[in-house]
Amino acid sequence: MVVVTLTTDFGYGPYVAVMKGIILSMNPAARIVDISHSITPQCVLEGAYVLDSTVQHFRSGENIHLGVVDPGVGTGRKPLVFKCEKGILAGPDNGLLSAAAEGLGIISVHELTNKAWRYGKRSATFHGRDVFAPAVGQLSKGAPADTAGPVVKDWVKLDVRAHERRGDEIRSTIVHVDHFGNVVTTVPGTSMP
Repeated sequence: MVVVTLTTDFGYGPYVAVMKGIILSMNPAARIVDISHSITPQCVLEGAYVLDSTVQHFRSGENIHLGVVDPGVGTGRKPLVFKCEKGILAGPDNGLLSAAAEGLGIISVHELTNKAWRYGKRSATFHGRDVFAPAVGQLSKGAPADTAGPVVKDWVKLDVRAHERRGDEIRSTIVHVDHFGNVVTTVPGTSMP
């Protein structure tokens, strides 16, 4: 069974449904799991944290993780597919996927250039529909990740644990505030005194 996870900043509504419709029209047997669609709009660091802290718990079967938090949509940023030891990730080259991919054991990274995997004409604003969802549909049907396009050796890396220690002071970034009011920072628990 193929499990496809979705993480976006789209909110719950038609954009997410459109992506699910494309994936399911290509592979009706795909099992889709929503990780979150409540990422703060265009907050790549928060999306990267949520992906990194979640995808490691998908351990059985074939897992494909689609992340779309993409303030650079319509620019020259690359669409990527990460082939990993424990799954596949697809999304924009803005750091969103990097920590999760490293945690899953990167084998290779590919620029998503296979035009046969696109959904109609590529728009300037909805690559989730036109580029990423159809690619995930192809991958969920068993298309090899390395047929997505050429190998990429340099991609945007985002450190979801970046912090600075100065004596007794720790400087970090707030990454996420959950609906309980818990504040998540870039300081890993092992760094606390």
